Amino acid sequence: MLSTLLKLFRGQKYNTIRKRNDANLFEISELYLGVLGFTMVVFLLPTVAIFYFYCFISVILLKLALQVALVAMQTLLINFPYFLTAQTLWAPYALTNSVHLQVDFHENSCKARLRPVKGHLGPAFKNLATECKKLLISEIMPINIIKSVLSGQNLFYVMRGILNILARVD
Repeated sequence: MLSTLLKLFRGQKYNTIRKRNDANLFEISELYLGVLGFTMVVFLLPTVAIFYFYCFISVILLKLALQVALVAMQTLLINFPYFLTAQTLWAPYALTNSVHLQVDFHENSCKARLRPVKGHLGPAFKNLATECKKLLISEIMPINIIKSVLSGQNLFYVMRGILNILARVD
């Protein structure tokens, strides 16, 4: 539209049949109408550009949020120690971390007993914790995404990085 209105000011018109620009004499009313249309287009251009920017950025960010949620769910499903947690809840002394030697001295005898110490799930969740740290220090942190949006970087590279995390490619 801008190119057509600029051609109007130069006294040219695009000929669709011959596919070329032809010279044309416009009346003063046509030129005034062209000036009015040109000023409307020029002044509305930033508004339309910002609208499209926010619409497309919001769609991309929604897709990015869905991908991040799926990556977090996949990490949780793959690395969560289901069996160890169930075993610890069902039989707390079955998976012991250590044993405690208890010695009882009586007058004529000495009794020694080994008592298991309840296991805790800290080491079982170590792999899950390391995978979550990988996700948090990667480029899908919200602060990195906000920096990418504000600096005008292409978010498709961030999405590709998330897909690489999903494929476990480092």
